[in-house]
Order: sequence, then structure tokens, then C-alpha cells
Amino acid sequence: MLCFGIAGALHGVGPQNRLVDHIALWVLVVVFVVVFLRVSVLRTEYSPAGIEVHRMLGTTRLTWEEISSFSLGYQGVVAHTTNGRDHVCGPGKSNWSRWARWRTRADETLDVLSSELALHSMR
Repeated sequence: MLCFGIAGALHGVGPQNRLVDHIALWVLVVVFVVVFLRVSVLRTEYSPAGIEVHRMLGTTRLTWEEISSFSLGYQGVVAHTTNGRDHVCGPGKSNWSRWARWRTRADETLDVLSSELALHSMR
């Protein structure tokens, strides 16, 4: 709501609109989109102890012993745990990239996490 209020104030009403106002409005929109994307994208870190999934509203920690497998779904890379709960821990893959059989960041994340799980399950 604050962004809409600022945008409305910058945009103004009537013929007094200037190019500077429009440029300021677009700069505000671009800054908002960049900040939103930076905050909303999740980040997964893995260590010898397990994985940590950092989200906008908190962090989830899973040990390698808790994780039974990983799969790739529309919502993202999912960690299936031994207690039956699922945790999204990586980026999703669009239907278009599935149909076109393109490798995406989601495939790379799934490969890395699956190989780490296999490595830690052998111990």
C-alpha cells in the first residue's frame, strides 16, 4: 500500500506530469521488484550435519538422518523426511521446462542434494 501511495503521489493528476515523475515512478517499481525477489527466494545450504533452508519467514534445519529422499515437484525440490513431513528446499521447475526437457537450477539442486544424501547415508 505504501508503494501505491508513493506511486500515486509521484504520478500526480492532470497535465503537469513531467518525464521526471515517470522516471521516478519506474525506478520505484524496479526497486520494489528487486527487493521482493531477493527476499522471497529461498536459499539452501548443506553441511556435514544436514541442510538449512532459509526462507523469508524463518529457517528450517534438517539432519541427514531425518531425510529419506528428495524429489522434484512443481513447488520445488522437496525433502521427504522419515516422520512423513515434506519440506520444500529448492527452486521449482516450470511445466514448460519439463516439456522441453531443459535442465534448470532445480535439476542442479536436486542432483547436489541427492548426491550429498547418498554420501551421508553410506556412513
